[in-house]
Amino acid sequence: MLSDFNTLFYDAELNDLLSSINETDIDVYTACHGSYHAKFVAARIGKILLDLHFDNRTIEIGKITGLLHDIGCIDGKHGHSIKSSKMCEKYLRKINISTFEKDAITQAIADHSNGDNIKHAIGAALLIADKTDLSKERVLNHANINSYHKNLLEVESVDITIQETDMIINFIATDKFSPILLNNLWSKAFTVPVKAAKHLGLSARFMINDVPLEL
Repeated sequence: MLSDFNTLFYDAELNDLLSSINETDIDVYTACHGSYHAKFVAARIGKILLDLHFDNRTIEIGKITGLLHDIGCIDGKHGHSIKSSKMCEKYLRKINISTFEKDAITQAIADHSNGDNIKHAIGAALLIADKTDLSKERVLNHANINSYHKNLLEVESVDITIQETDMIINFIATDKFSPILLNNLWSKAFTVPVKAAKHLGLSARFMINDVPLEL
């Protein structure tokens, strides 16, 4: 029998939806909010919660949250956090979860834009995973690229390591990558992980190619 997460991971209807978001993204957005992003965020949430020694069920609920967190983008990016929170209930009916788990998922998704109402570790892990998906793999539309996404093309990966009470967020990037430009154009890349890490009892520290980053 498939786990609840794998039931949704292999669900044909959900995968069609995520693929359709990718197709929309090419024209409307430049950063992927579909299949690649959903699976990246799900995996990263799982790793964060595992490294913090949460139980297997919390890890699974976290991964489900990551998989579903952007499905509202099928109707456009504006207000997609709330849309995704409402739309995900359809998919949650396909698995066996408790009311508490459902509420945790929908609340975390509704709050994943700014992290102004973090209720639990799942929501904090979602915010960190979502805001650190910043590598060149995220960029879809190279034809009409702006300075923000051109900067992301210089990032090979953003790696996360937890060491005692520190969460180290390390940009592996070329010399052309500008963290200052990223901060100026989208400061959430730095402010939201700091806020979410604090909720988990951690201090977020940023690095670039293993060198401490000062903004």
